[in-house]
Amino acid sequence: MIYSSADYCSYLICLAKYFNGYIFIILNHIFHIFNLEGIQYKNIFQGEIVGDEWKIDLKIPDIGMMVTLMTTAVCSVIMGAAEIAYTMLWITASYVRHGKDFFLDLLNAKALTWTAEYILVAGSLLLLSSILFLLSSSYSLYELNGLAKNPEKNVHIRIVFGFFTGGLILLFMALISAIILRYL
Repeated sequence: MIYSSADYCSYLICLAKYFNGYIFIILNHIFHIFNLEGIQYKNIFQGEIVGDEWKIDLKIPDIGMMVTLMTTAVCSVIMGAAEIAYTMLWITASYVRHGKDFFLDLLNAKALTWTAEYILVAGSLLLLSSILFLLSSSYSLYELNGLAKNPEKNVHIRIVFGFFTGGLILLFMALISAIILRYL
């Protein structure tokens, strides 16, 4: 069987009832040897309670929150970079197809072709979405760094997920606007 330090200490405290005060001195030495100052114990011989029995303060960061923040950061970077690359691909393909006149068509608001409308509306929404995804990634990494330095830090996960959700909404609006511009 595997026993924890609390099991050993409770066993020693039970032995202290039978052996007059010598175990109490040994317990103090054990607590200092194993660096268990966080554990507070009951002094059986004087009948006073010293504090929270068996309380150990472990300074371990929240692993679940760290995994959530890291996953959000990685997904946000991938989606943001993919949206920027896709928008640049659209603009390059339209330039190759239409030539120099395409950029003049983008600047001239009076005579927009279907391709120019498509790139202005859907491309702008995609670029705004990628900005929100990259902000989500940056803030997620900032919070992850703060959590690694101070395990007691409160993480503002609503801000991270707010940026991420805003990016997803803009991505959905860009896809809907592309469908509307193309088929309606």
